[in-house]
Amino acid sequence: VALNYKDEFEIVIFGGKGEQEICEKIEQILKENDAACQNLAGKTSVKELCERIAGLSKNGIFVTNDSGPMHVAAAFHVPTIALFGPTKFSETSPWGNEFAKIVHLNLECMPCMKRVCPLKTHACMRELKPQMVIDEINLLRKESGI
Repeated sequence: VALNYKDEFEIVIFGGKGEQEICEKIEQILKENDAACQNLAGKTSVKELCERIAGLSKNGIFVTNDSGPMHVAAAFHVPTIALFGPTKFSETSPWGNEFAKIVHLNLECMPCMKRVCPLKTHACMRELKPQMVIDEINLLRKESGI
């Protein structure tokens, strides 16, 4: 998804210390495809993370999973694309953010609310397609004027 917008947006990768390895792989793929990016995974304090997210409210889009940073973005009304898998978007969506879009599937096993898939497929996340996110970004851009 980031490669689709590499010439239009600054790409910043956020994540915790436990996500540094996957974030480094994402950074490598982006750089191999001539996409400038900044990898801040495991390198920001909570305050710095909140400040960076809040700064996106004027001209950025925050693509995230159902997480604490998603709720920070909602609090600052940052245009947000929120990916939901095993969690209940009806209960934990980016509440109060008029510029938020939720991307999810409608599988029988959802929402299971489990970190580890009981079916061992994790289909609710693996079957989310980049085009679904791109379509929502384009819709959000049209609606918000970004």
